[in-house]
Amino acid sequence: MQNKGAEADKIDRYDIVVLIAVFLGWAVSATDITLNGFLLGQITKAFHISTALFGFIGLAFGVGDGLGGFIFGRINDTSWGRKLTFLITLLGVLVFTVLSGLSVNFPMFVATRLGAGIFSGAEMTGGWVLLAEQIPSYRRSWFISISQGGVAVGYFFADLFSSTFAAPTSLGWRWGFIANGIIGTGFYALRFALRESPAWSHIKAFKLEGKAAGATVSQGVREIFKSPYGKITALSFVGLAAAFFGTAFHDYYYADWYEIGGIDRTPLPSLVYFLVFVGFVLGHFAANMTEGWYMDHFGTRRAVLFTSIAVVMMVVFWRVPVDISYALDFVILFLVGYGVQTIWGFAPAYMPQVYPTRIRHSGEGFLWALTYGGFYSLAAYLGGVWIALNEWYLVFIVSGVAFAIYVAFMASTAIELKGKDLDFLEKFGAAGGE
Repeated sequence: MQNKGAEADKIDRYDIVVLIAVFLGWAVSATDITLNGFLLGQITKAFHISTALFGFIGLAFGVGDGLGGFIFGRINDTSWGRKLTFLITLLGVLVFTVLSGLSVNFPMFVATRLGAGIFSGAEMTGGWVLLAEQIPSYRRSWFISISQGGVAVGYFFADLFSSTFAAPTSLGWRWGFIANGIIGTGFYALRFALRESPAWSHIKAFKLEGKAAGATVSQGVREIFKSPYGKITALSFVGLAAAFFGTAFHDYYYADWYEIGGIDRTPLPSLVYFLVFVGFVLGHFAANMTEGWYMDHFGTRRAVLFTSIAVVMMVVFWRVPVDISYALDFVILFLVGYGVQTIWGFAPAYMPQVYPTRIRHSGEGFLWALTYGGFYSLAAYLGGVWIALNEWYLVFIVSGVAFAIYVAFMASTAIELKGKDLDFLEKFGAAGGE
């Protein structure tokens, strides 16, 4: 089934509104996630925990994120629809990011990270579905990729907050989370300008027509495993599990590597630390501005190859001392950010387009729960343990290997999406109705 409006020739003003809404929502979620890495030292001191126990924060968030993507995916496809789901998800992120800042002990903080993860997973995957059903095929991957550029805003806010009023000598780490909630509340207002996705409206109408005729629309979880989607899910699982396993270290521990002074343990002055991480921010933004464009113009499998940059940069990031040149630090961080973030241009654009409208968020959410919820969570926990043992080399070696597996597997097995309409793998009326 096709959203007629989404297949129009030109991008209109409303398409831009949807893009901005998804972009800003991800900016709030990304700030909430990355604050933990920038404030690792303060959080461990505040709750009197080891770095190994800090890993439970990432574990709780990742598990919640996976669960949220799947649970809200089912609700989105079968009950609430795209708009209501998207209104609820960011609201949940805002509530739990503020509660994180108000936590009185470590168990409460972990619980708030679980809650934030549930709504963040729903927020991210729901935004991708909304854009996939709104944007024309020749720009679809690009727009979804751009929307993930909100992570650059998240890294910038986390870097800024942790260097100013959330610094140890200022108001404290709690204000970083509270400030994110305040800013996110302003971003939330744009959501009221969104309309229901015509694609979901068509599902609803089709279900009503089918019910009257004694037929049904198949939306059960088992549909994810039927041909051809079962094979797609299995193949995607391998590549994306490796990708998300590697990106967990990036989200939680890369900033701490520079904070302790890198391989020579020579920390940078606080202002320099802030400025060189602007390179990291810009690298993320550049990746999201280009990866989806590569998918639309060069093809899905070729676009994956750009993540090879991350494989090389893991060695450079690990082995090059941070005090050689501040300009070099900026360039290294830019390339690390760019290479890793191409994954977050590709995966969000890929997942919602390979499942049909009737199970788009359910299929995407199930794959998300398996890969991000399982492997990202595991890596976030292991990273804390390895760092507590001062085994930093494992972080970089395992990251590089994970990224290499992702590139090799997805470059050889990914479904080609270039120029394809939604639901190109099935005829909705024939495959969706019984």
